[in-house]
Amino acid sequence: MKEWVVFLLLISGFALSQPDSLYIIKSRKLKNIFEGNKRIQILTGDVLLGYKKTLFSGENVFIYEDRAIAQDNIKIIFNDSVKISADTLYYDRIKNYADVYGNCSLETPSYYMLSSKGSCFIDSALIILPVNVTITGRKVKEKITASYVTIKTSPEIIIYMFGNVRYSGEEISWVSDTAIFQPDSGKAYITGKGLLFKKNDTMIFSRLIIDKRSNSIIAEGCPTIKTGGKKITGETIKVHGDTISIKNGNILSVEGENTECISSPILSVNTRSEEIRSDSETIITMYGRAGEDTTFLIAHNFIGKRDTAIFINAILHRKDLYIRGDTLKWLKGDTSANVFVSGSSTIWQLRPDNDTSTFIASQRFMITFKGNEPHSLISPDTTLLKARDSLTEYNVKSSMASLDIDSGKISRAIFKNGEINMKTESTIVHSTFSEMEFKNDRIILKKNIKGKALIPRKNEK
Repeated sequence: MKEWVVFLLLISGFALSQPDSLYIIKSRKLKNIFEGNKRIQILTGDVLLGYKKTLFSGENVFIYEDRAIAQDNIKIIFNDSVKISADTLYYDRIKNYADVYGNCSLETPSYYMLSSKGSCFIDSALIILPVNVTITGRKVKEKITASYVTIKTSPEIIIYMFGNVRYSGEEISWVSDTAIFQPDSGKAYITGKGLLFKKNDTMIFSRLIIDKRSNSIIAEGCPTIKTGGKKITGETIKVHGDTISIKNGNILSVEGENTECISSPILSVNTRSEEIRSDSETIITMYGRAGEDTTFLIAHNFIGKRDTAIFINAILHRKDLYIRGDTLKWLKGDTSANVFVSGSSTIWQLRPDNDTSTFIASQRFMITFKGNEPHSLISPDTTLLKARDSLTEYNVKSSMASLDIDSGKISRAIFKNGEINMKTESTIVHSTFSEMEFKNDRIILKKNIKGKALIPRKNEK
């Protein structure tokens, strides 16, 4: 016991005299061997060495002038928070650098790592695990593998992972080329050609930011998500709980032979309720089998679920047909859909091929779609019709109207209880009717017709 106390006093003086180099804190035995002017120190039994805020421990240590070798139960402790263990240690006192071999493990407050060897750069507070590293979480269930790993131990712990990085956690798993973990902030930065899996969803990305504290994932570099039959792409995609937010993106849905694409600067999807929302200009493109014409719907904003969607300030366009309304409500069925258009609703049909045009206005329309194509339309309110061909102009006002639509064109329309003005270069005909048919851009008065013809003045032509 007396020898042990004296030895501690001796090595304490040695430590104070050389604070910037490796010094001995304790050892059960110390033996000095001299080869000429060179001294070799042999320390055995519970050896503890120090260098600034780094501690080295082992059972057998050999200290030369410029290097040290330690064996059996080797440990290196950085800043009281990172500990590396191994079978053998080789230490370069000049470069202040150590290599460890055999059953190499590393512990941080958050992770436990395994590798066959490691390198420690004491001055720069860096540790490198260069061969097939396995990392497991100490606080949560997670596992990571990487080709090699670098750990920065000061001023905060940062873990850099490289080469086929694979992560598996309780809710998500992913694979990529590189990753940076910051355990103190709970953030991870993943880059490279990456894939992420969450339940039944898959994401393709080139850069990913994961924030464990806010439970959010931000994907950059035009990522793609496949979820619930939808394909989501965007400039940036953020996943927060059940909500997916997309910047400058598209949502593509395929149901049977019908395809729908929603494009907007700002989109959000709730994966639980399947609600899609946009508070900015939105374009929806709908088409069926290859070669069929496309239906476009443009709105300032909208909110929609699987079977219902509401569009504000919307225009629906297919071929020569344009339908506009302050509010457009879309109700989907199994094989068809009903669209309710309200608030200053108008329909245009422009036929430049035969120099005709048709304009219809009403407060309400109900449009029936078969697939992605409008099939029929009903206006239960006062309806105004303006139609023109190369010879005649028609102005109609009726209490209600129903239209048949074929291939994006008004093929037939029935108007009830109204009045009409038909104007040519030489005649104006004013009539009232209980039923009128509009077919192939022509007016056919059918029931209870009363009217008169006038010859317009020259300035009325």
